[in-house]
Amino acid sequence: MIMGILESNNSVQVFSLDLLPVPDLSGFSKSTDPAVLIDLIQEKVTDCQARDVALSLPDNYKAIFLRKDTSFIKEGLKRSLSEHLQPELLGALLNELYLAINLFGSITLDEKPLVSLRVVTAEYVEKEHPSVSKYYHRDAAALTLTKCFYGEGAIYLREQNTNRTYFNVNSIALNDRDAAYDDADCQVVPQSKWILLKGEMYKGIDARNQAVVDIVLGEGAQFKDFAKGNGLIHKGGRFIDTDRRLVFTISSYKTEF
Repeated sequence: MIMGILESNNSVQVFSLDLLPVPDLSGFSKSTDPAVLIDLIQEKVTDCQARDVALSLPDNYKAIFLRKDTSFIKEGLKRSLSEHLQPELLGALLNELYLAINLFGSITLDEKPLVSLRVVTAEYVEKEHPSVSKYYHRDAAALTLTKCFYGEGAIYLREQNTNRTYFNVNSIALNDRDAAYDDADCQVVPQSKWILLKGEMYKGIDARNQAVVDIVLGEGAQFKDFAKGNGLIHKGGRFIDTDRRLVFTISSYKTEF
């Protein structure tokens, strides 16, 4: 049941969702909105639990699932996390992750999404250069649902502050001044919320994003254009009060919903 629109935040709507039954956000893919913020009321991991989870995982922790069905992904997350977490923390985190996976599946009907759970540190960011955790970018995926459980949430630009001319030909900006007209004007996703956001997939997309699509779908895969010129421009949060971030993402490379 959708509890209602709580606020309107710079073209990114905020919903509070009670996931019994699963809410209908299927129309989002056809809307002009670049993103929506979502609050999973039930089974939410507390701030203290999120901190304990993040500090219990090793610096190099990551779990990535490509071309696997959701039942395999859920079991894989459980196996991977159980090596590091006490049962109480494991159960709390898996409950919210499973709810998010189910919600994403109801929106996309994608049975084999790309899923990632990882600890992001300063060392990780430098190794991944140019890192989407550091630089504004548009996703290569059509739709992504993501949450930062620990650390600062993702940073995004309002549409009126986005330099679309730059992102018409580039998927990542190594300088914030290329991405935004006012690089001091940015929005941060609250730690308690998920964000469902659009990337861009279309014929003739830049080489960097095409390379990602080729990895996920295979070289030469055919797909219809999706959200061209409408993807949310965003980047990972900063290391302000923490030396790490714990980030979960689930993405679909389907372009027909």
